[in-house]
Amino acid sequence: MNMMTSAAAITANAKKITPKGRTILQLINDHKAAIAATDVALHRYSDMEETIPADRRQGDLHCRVVTEVATDDPRWTAACHSFNNCFNHADEIALAMLNAPICSLSELAALMAYAGERIEQGHLWPERVKQTPDEEDPKDWIELVLIKAAKTLRILNRDAPATKDSAGVDNTRMCRAFSALEPDLRDLARHTRLAVNQLHSAVGDLRCSGGEYIEVPNYEATDLAIFVVGQAADAAKNLEALYDRLWDDAARDM
Repeated sequence: MNMMTSAAAITANAKKITPKGRTILQLINDHKAAIAATDVALHRYSDMEETIPADRRQGDLHCRVVTEVATDDPRWTAACHSFNNCFNHADEIALAMLNAPICSLSELAALMAYAGERIEQGHLWPERVKQTPDEEDPKDWIELVLIKAAKTLRILNRDAPATKDSAGVDNTRMCRAFSALEPDLRDLARHTRLAVNQLHSAVGDLRCSGGEYIEVPNYEATDLAIFVVGQAADAAKNLEALYDRLWDDAARDM
């Protein structure tokens, strides 16, 4: 199974799958539940990989497609389909987040915090997401969510009244403070996209069989991938520090 390639293969039209009436906070919870289900399916897949002989699990999951072999153990085929379905469902919810309206800074902060936590834990978000069916240059989910954040900040900054919320925070100051994050958000998007592309260049298309890689990676590409992933991590760390400083400055008069 090549999950790196599976994650890279998504090119769905995100606008078609937004559940009606689901807020961004509900979608975050939906995604957490879907990830939990995916973890269960992955453990089941791994258990079957350990217990079923190799000659009874010749089919596999690759690039979001389950290959079935008639002589395989039915439990193995079912495990492949279950994992694939759970994995795809989680990505569908992630794509729905791109279209869910964000009406407050607290909702935006929740989305960005959750996105960052998943990245920090080493998980992938959907890649090569098409906003329209004929889009020639699809962007990765993390880049699209950063663009969404920047647009949302501009809207909130423009429309927010000069009043304080229930916690006593000046909404106008808060919006302006978060607007200052936009350049760093865009830098992080570029770093992340470069890192993901280089990582795919190194290991994303390696052939595998029975869940094991059977092709040697390109060592030069791998070294470069490690470097650009480190750059993306540094950019994320710097953005976090800037976020904390801006938050402290904006909330000083609480």
